[in-house]
Amino acid sequence: LFPLQEMTQFPTMYRMSNSVIAPTKKAVLYLHGGGFTLNLAYSQLDFSYKLIEDLPFATDYFIPVYPLAPNKSFADIYNHCYAAYQEILQHYDPEDVILLGDSAGGTLVLNVLQNLAIDFPERLPKAAVLISPWLDGHLDIPVAKSYQKKDKMIGMNYLQLIAQEIDL
Repeated sequence: LFPLQEMTQFPTMYRMSNSVIAPTKKAVLYLHGGGFTLNLAYSQLDFSYKLIEDLPFATDYFIPVYPLAPNKSFADIYNHCYAAYQEILQHYDPEDVILLGDSAGGTLVLNVLQNLAIDFPERLPKAAVLISPWLDGHLDIPVAKSYQKKDKMIGMNYLQLIAQEIDL
């Protein structure tokens, strides 16, 4: 994993590859989770390493380090991730790109897909993988409250605080 020097617009985008020949013809853009407030965690980096090792094709794997709330708005965070995807498309065909996101990153992937589908359907990636995306920032769904005692990772109070901070 190392900073990507050739993509000067994104000095904080990292690339790793499962091929000794770089760049490859395929790319994965991973938008990490963290409630829009946390940087890439070691567990997400470990997940990335394991995933790329298991892929049955040569690929480059990109991780942009996006701005975080509460210092930045959701729009700022989204715009950075959308621009990172556009930068990837300067080097790869959309048919050779997979968007991947977990938690808040899954939400960002979904937003990128929605805007592409409306404005530039020809630029949609080959595939997208959303792992536990945050789909509703209002948090007023009764079933969500019923899971509060069962959810061991993120409590409703934290989610409500984040949703207010970034205007989800």
